[in-house]
Amino acid sequence: DDEYRSTGCYNLHCPGFVQVDNQIATGAAVTPYSIYGGSQRSVKFYVWKDIDGNGNWWLRIAERDFGYWPSSIFSVLSNSASSVEWGGEVTNLMQDGQHTTTQMGRPDKASFFSNLNVIDGKTILRGPWNSRTILSNPNCYNLINYGDYFYFGGPSRNPNCP
Repeated sequence: DDEYRSTGCYNLHCPGFVQVDNQIATGAAVTPYSIYGGSQRSVKFYVWKDIDGNGNWWLRIAERDFGYWPSSIFSVLSNSASSVEWGGEVTNLMQDGQHTTTQMGRPDKASFFSNLNVIDGKTILRGPWNSRTILSNPNCYNLINYGDYFYFGGPSRNPNCP
């Protein structure tokens, strides 16, 4: 709501999301999913602002409108967004002074995002521009950016990522 200055949340920790599709459970894995060491699968996700309605921010998963964030819960995003981010995140609790063993893909079997697009204020689907990458811990994870798709992941706990 305020660019993480005093508030901030993500996923199911954010109040206000209105689910409209009861066929997909909030927080559940979405199929089809890739098989480790096997075939790679993908699912389309869209987030867009409903400029013809109430200005709500909608989430579409696999060609289904899943739900929306009401425009009333936003201050900064109530009119528009100036950037879009894609990526992965691992919460590192540093238990016993070590990085978590959670893996986010591996260099040879990485996670990926593809077909990255933004639906703009004129409801036109556009590819990314002014793209940049942020890698908070390169000793633990890696990212290969190809513009409209990227691979990311890494083994987390390793000799270079204690």
